[in-house]
Amino acid sequence: MRYQNWVIIFFRVTKLHRVLGSLWSWVVNCSPLQNTSLDEEKIGYVNFSRIKRYHSHNYLDDNLVWYLNRVCQGKDLHVGVKNRDDYTKELVFSYLEWIFSVDNNFDKESLINVITNSLSSKFSNEPSSVSLRIYPLIYAYKKGLLDRNVVSQNLFSCFESLQKNIELDVGANHLIDNFISASILSLLFNRYRIARIYILLVRVSLAHSTSSGFYEERNPTYAVGLSIRLQILLDIIDSIKVDRAEFISLAFKLRCFKEKLLVNPSAQINDSYLPFSAIYEKDKGVNIKEEIHCSDYFFKKWFGSIEANLILNSIGRRGYNAHAHDASMSLFVFDSTLEKFVICGYGTVCYAVCPERSFSRRSDQYPTVSSEYKRTIVGMGSFRLGSIFRPKIKEIRKNKFQDKRLKLSYQFDDDGIKISSQNISPKFHFYSDFDDLDKINGKCSISFRGESKIIKRKTQRYDGIYNVIDSYHYEISFDDDLVISFENN
Repeated sequence: MRYQNWVIIFFRVTKLHRVLGSLWSWVVNCSPLQNTSLDEEKIGYVNFSRIKRYHSHNYLDDNLVWYLNRVCQGKDLHVGVKNRDDYTKELVFSYLEWIFSVDNNFDKESLINVITNSLSSKFSNEPSSVSLRIYPLIYAYKKGLLDRNVVSQNLFSCFESLQKNIELDVGANHLIDNFISASILSLLFNRYRIARIYILLVRVSLAHSTSSGFYEERNPTYAVGLSIRLQILLDIIDSIKVDRAEFISLAFKLRCFKEKLLVNPSAQINDSYLPFSAIYEKDKGVNIKEEIHCSDYFFKKWFGSIEANLILNSIGRRGYNAHAHDASMSLFVFDSTLEKFVICGYGTVCYAVCPERSFSRRSDQYPTVSSEYKRTIVGMGSFRLGSIFRPKIKEIRKNKFQDKRLKLSYQFDDDGIKISSQNISPKFHFYSDFDDLDKINGKCSISFRGESKIIKRKTQRYDGIYNVIDSYHYEISFDDDLVISFENN
């Protein structure tokens, strides 16, 4: 309980949100404007290119077999009794995000049958499913994949469902997503009074969650996803002709939040359920190459084509800890030329309540230095925490960060990174996509100084849930200091 926001605890204990949902649904349905027809002009303003790229590894093949993170999941995953320990695949399938991979040559009747079957399952009644499937449905209408009536009826059903259960007892990314979706649906059905209320709730929730200048859940996958969906709301707001000045004012603050949501390290930390390519924007990263110090979250520095990200603190603020891993004081090094990780972590295996998930959350599965301090993370189911190690980081001088509890520090200079440890027989352990760290690419190479022993073994890591890829695990022993040098050719 101590890791949850008191508002979430209140609604979870009292169940008052159910009563409020029924009352609010009654108020909405008593609105004098009961238009259930979509506003086509607004849909025309929406740019789906970024959200398509975000979900590019979630698709159906020609035989209607579903792939998530490029891994075959089979057919009819929405059928069956919900397993409370793991129903991720069934739930994600009901999000309908695989529609983004469908083109106009796809048989329309087959598409409708798959959607109908999916929406007949109990998984489709989950608020997250209701909230997230509006985007592929709107896309399907704009691309002519589905008829207007089919999309209108499904979206209006989503609109009614969200009024009754918007997840005040869950919070974090789920609640924000639901507010964004409800805002979009209100505008598409021309419910401007209702839309103003939901947009206000989006602003309130984002003001709370981005108060430090970044998304407090400290989860790049979820932050980028929220930003993408917030942009779709902004696209629709841009199309509004009535009360133009008021909606421009509402949108201004939302744009600020959208940018804050994009303040993330180039690293897979916490529950990275999508491949890294879903969140990494190559053009932006390579062209800008700015040094970023996001206090109490991460530090980023470029060495030519190599991007280094030090995760200072991976633990979210109270109420934003559901997807947290013990990734604090871990170092990620990414090669932007080959788009591979030189140094990275193990990744997220799955969302199931199982030993494998607990294993992927641990600090020793992230690129950091072994410590005499005992670090533990205790999960309560898939999305609750019992306890977790909390770092105490200080920038003792420019670009040098130290955690006294771990007796560990990182110093970033112009040509490399110095790792210092006061522990007995420290070891820097990490995963890598390279079997020879001396030969990264034609523009940059990496070398180590101060090491006493390097152990390497071939293994595997996860690039998004279920998506296992070949990798190498390194363990570098050193005495006091280990220097990672980058040489640009």
